[in-house]
Amino acid sequence: MAAIGAVPATVPAPETYSLVERGAVYAASWPFSYAHVAYKLHEISDWFTSNMSLGSANCPLVVNTKAWSKLEPEYQKLIMEAKDSAYGALKKAYADKDAVNLPMLRKKLTEVKYSDADLAKLRAAGGKPIWDAWIAEASGNGVPAKELFGLIEKTAKGG
Repeated sequence: MAAIGAVPATVPAPETYSLVERGAVYAASWPFSYAHVAYKLHEISDWFTSNMSLGSANCPLVVNTKAWSKLEPEYQKLIMEAKDSAYGALKKAYADKDAVNLPMLRKKLTEVKYSDADLAKLRAAGGKPIWDAWIAEASGNGVPAKELFGLIEKTAKGG
C-alpha cells in the first residue's frame, strides 16, 4: 500500500476500533466480512469495499521437518488427509458469516466496488513490484519462489 501512497500500520486488532473512531486511521484491512463485524467496525464506518481483497486469512499448518519425520507414518497420513476437510470447514465458516454479514453491511453502509481496470492498476502499482522483489530475494535463498507464488495466485483465484 505504501507504493500507492498509503501509510500502512500494523496495530493490535482490539485497538483498531478506537483508532478508526478517533480518525487516527482511515481504513482497516482484515479477513472480510467476519473480522470487520466481529470487531464492530461497521458501527463506526460509512463504507466498505466488497471486491478489494488485500490479503487473506492465513491459517497454515506449519511443522518442523525434523519433528514431522519423527511422526509415525499413520499420523502423517492422518494430518495430510485432514487438511482438505479442515480448509473446507474454514471456507464454509467464512461463507456462512458472509451470508449474514453482507446483507447487514449493504443495508447500513455504502458499498464501494472497484472496477476490474482499477484493481489491475492497483495490482500493477502496489502488488507486482513487491511480488517480484520477494520472488527475486527468496529465489536467491534457494526457495522455489516462482512456483510458490504461482500456487498462491492459483489458490487465490479459487484453483
